[in-house]
Amino acid sequence: MDIENKLEQIDLVINPRESQSRLLIVEDTAIQAKKLKFYLEKIGYEVVWALNGKEALNELENKHFDLVITDVQMPEMNGFEMLEKIRSNSKLKKIPVVVITTLDTDEACEESLLLGAEDFIAKPFRPREINIRISNILERKHSEELARLQLQAIESSMDGMAILTSQGEFVYANEAQVKVFGYYGSNEMVGDNWETLYPEEEIKRLRENILPEFGEKGKWIGEIWAKRKDGTSYLQEMSLTKMEDGKFISICRDITKRKAQEKEREELEKKVYIASRLASVGGLAAGVAHEINNPVTILVGYFKKLEKLVMDGAKDRDKCISSLEKLETTLNRINKIISNLKVYSKVDSASEIEKIDAHKSIKNSVEMISLSYSEQNTNIELNFNAKNVFVDGDNGKFGQVIVNILSNAKDAMSTKGGGVIKVDTSNLNNTIEIRFSDTGYGIAKENLDKIFDAFFTTKTIGSGTGLGLSVAYSVIDEMKGNIEVISEVGVGSTFIIKLPLSV
Repeated sequence: MDIENKLEQIDLVINPRESQSRLLIVEDTAIQAKKLKFYLEKIGYEVVWALNGKEALNELENKHFDLVITDVQMPEMNGFEMLEKIRSNSKLKKIPVVVITTLDTDEACEESLLLGAEDFIAKPFRPREINIRISNILERKHSEELARLQLQAIESSMDGMAILTSQGEFVYANEAQVKVFGYYGSNEMVGDNWETLYPEEEIKRLRENILPEFGEKGKWIGEIWAKRKDGTSYLQEMSLTKMEDGKFISICRDITKRKAQEKEREELEKKVYIASRLASVGGLAAGVAHEINNPVTILVGYFKKLEKLVMDGAKDRDKCISSLEKLETTLNRINKIISNLKVYSKVDSASEIEKIDAHKSIKNSVEMISLSYSEQNTNIELNFNAKNVFVDGDNGKFGQVIVNILSNAKDAMSTKGGGVIKVDTSNLNNTIEIRFSDTGYGIAKENLDKIFDAFFTTKTIGSGTGLGLSVAYSVIDEMKGNIEVISEVGVGSTFIIKLPLSV
């Protein structure tokens, strides 16, 4: 049977009113058969009539029927013979059969039930009685079939499922539950207490924290260490749900491998982040050297000037004060550059979530690199239009995003001899939007979907790691925002960052 037919069959079981129940009447007396057929069709059943057991078996082999109503005394094959053949046929044996006959004796009723009939009705029958009995049988059949399908779904589930008493003893465990705990069959678990499956420290946590919360709320979901039959432990994700009769349902899955994979992914992301940071620090070195070199040159000049004044007896007090003030201003400039660099260069520290002034972070990042950029004929123009500027995140990581995007823009414009990078901010609803626009060579259409992939780069070998935009994407995602790019080859690119405002 193909999957579509199987799904249709399940749907008919779950929604029986959407299908018309089909009944088979087996009766050799035409008047009796027509009378019963008329009545059953009138109340909504689809009815097929067969003259004897042999005809009925032929109908059953070729059509689906929900119930058979049969007489006993018929030519060629009587009702009991037909019932016996139905019950011995693997395809037909689950079809309910009602025997309706003039043989109103205990022996006839007993034989009908022994052969597997669902019910026995003596003629002459009362239509209302037949309707009630058929309805009850079909409702019971529907409930049993639904229960069978539910059990089949539970047994085929990849999650461990179990039912426990209020005292914590297993009364049912599906195959996955049995396997995850290292047992060979459900009979090994049924009757055992849940405490045999958990280490002492987790039993204590269950008793003191989890079960009291579960008793109050009627449900609990969380992670817990479990113990297999052989004594090995594994990390389990578990949910508990209370049933009306006091029992409770436990659903669990082994998440040890998933947690290990998550840890590996986090470590890989951390390594990628550090590699990108180190790469960009290398790029910053030249810029910072330029930024600090100029004020250091100025400092040397003023120190020499002060030295000369002192050697001359420092007769001109105003000139000394002026030189000292300029020395202080220049030292403050160096201090600011170093402060900005310290925020940026927290390479291997854990994320420190704080309220970030987006404008201040952009301005500080630009101050670190503007001089080296201007020497390559690349200027940065800031247009701060956003009124609400605070976002939540790691200030050092956010600073790296800004530097990475600006660095890409500078490189993109280098073939054109430089240009202007525009940084615009604005507010939209509860977000701040930051646009970085350049007039570089742009990004080819076929590369737009790959630029945020780790290690993807269009730069020449040795001039790019392919990590900058990948890290930018991860950091912005960590800040619950998103980053996208609009680009046209030969015209330039615009990177757009949208971040939720801090509450």
